[in-house]
This record gives sequence, C-alpha cells and structure tokens, in this order.
Amino acid sequence: MLINGPVLALLRRQQTKYLIAGAMTAILHSGIFSGGWLLLRDAVPYPLVAVGAQALTVLAVYPAYRTVVFRATGPWVPGLVRFYVACAAVLLLSIACLTSLVEIAGMPVPAAQIVTALWSPVVAYPVQHLWTFRKAVAGSPPPLGGPDRSLGGRLPPATLSPAGTSGRRPSS
Repeated sequence: MLINGPVLALLRRQQTKYLIAGAMTAILHSGIFSGGWLLLRDAVPYPLVAVGAQALTVLAVYPAYRTVVFRATGPWVPGLVRFYVACAAVLLLSIACLTSLVEIAGMPVPAAQIVTALWSPVVAYPVQHLWTFRKAVAGSPPPLGGPDRSLGGRLPPATLSPAGTSGRRPSS
C-alpha cells in the first residue's frame, strides 16, 4: 500500500483537506488573476481584477469546500452566501495587502498576487470553520434565517414562534 495508516489519517483530517483545497484555490485564483491582469492591465486597475478573480474563484471552489472539506449538509444557497461573505472579508484584507506590496514595497503585481493568495486560505480557515460551515446546534438560530435544517425545518418544542407564542400547537 502506498499510503500507510498515519499518512492516511493525516489526509482525512479537515485541516489537511483545507490546506490542500486552499493551495488549489490559491493556484486557481492566481491563474485567473494573472490571465485577467495580462488581458486587462491597460484598462482595469489590478484591485478590480482581483475582485473579479475572487468572484470566479469562489463560485468554482465552493462545491469542493462544502462537500470534501467541511461535509456540509444544509441548503446550498445560504451556504454559498456565507462562503462568499467570508471570502469577501478576506478579499478586503487581500486587496490592502496587494496594494501595499505593489505601491509601497514596489513588488511586481503578479508576485504580490501570489504572496497574497498564499496566506488568504490560512486567514479564512477560522471564519469558514466557525461560521460558514458550522455544524447546526439544535435550537440555535440558523446563520442567515430560514428554517433550522438540523431539526428538519421544525421548531424545537421550547422555541417561540415568530408570532411570540410557543412553538407547540395548542391541544384541542
């Protein structure tokens, strides 16, 4: 067998899968950014190229993070919205870093993008783990509204309904 027990156990860990997915995300984002920058550098500022590359990358990698890394089971669209919001927060930090490396440190745009792309997944992990793909806890409010899928869409018995009454139906 090529992969023995300890190596296989390491590869099954969420953090390892996240680092692998993060490296693939960084490569994809860098490729999209580099292609976009080479095509558009005379017409579009590089921070806007970074925003476009981020949007395309997020759409491309969300299924892998959802199914392989975090094994999420809730609805896709709210999960994608949370994933995009978390990635947008990291994007703001990335643009600040990218701009600083280019304008202050004098680094070439492609090199600055690679540096920025490498640390972004590491910064994003806590947000993705604790918020975007958090495991639902019975009775906790869903992250973006809507029914709590951990309970099959039902209100738990002690939860108040939107009208302010008990979640239980009155007995007749």
